Amino acid sequence: TILGGVQAAWPILDAYIDEQLERTGLAPSQLALVGFSQGTMMSLYVAPRRSETIAGVVGYSGTLIGADSLAEDAISRPPITLVHGTADDVVPVERLPAAEQALNAAGFEVTTTTCPGLGHSIDQTGLQVGLEFLHRVLPGSGAKTVARFPVWHSQHRDLDPS
Repeated sequence: TILGGVQAAWPILDAYIDEQLERTGLAPSQLALVGFSQGTMMSLYVAPRRSETIAGVVGYSGTLIGADSLAEDAISRPPITLVHGTADDVVPVERLPAAEQALNAAGFEVTTTTCPGLGHSIDQTGLQVGLEFLHRVLPGSGAKTVARFPVWHSQHRDLDPS
């Protein structure tokens, strides 16, 4: 199941985040997770289960996995912004309001944006929404990168890589 895969992967990603925070000397409050599709699913699963609250989560074209246990499992509640295209044929846009509702019910601050006609992708509107959110949750960061993390990702087996 997707939930089983996420539950198996989250301790690995959580440990990786800890290693990178230690390596860079950043505090969790200086970290935001940004994910696309499966990256959104992992970010929305890992961030609430971390022992210290991170600055926020930006999720593009994904969905919330484990919504049924979220309120009970959440240790921290970072702010979240979700962006989704209305023409997404991989992760249906109908998942967006369901995620928003579950996150709100679990006590999260959530903002959402739909991008008319956009498929399983990120457009300029989505980039702008994400950037504005990151400026809000990472005060003083301006437009410059404070630290670079190596990219962590897993293969999305349902997508054609071409």
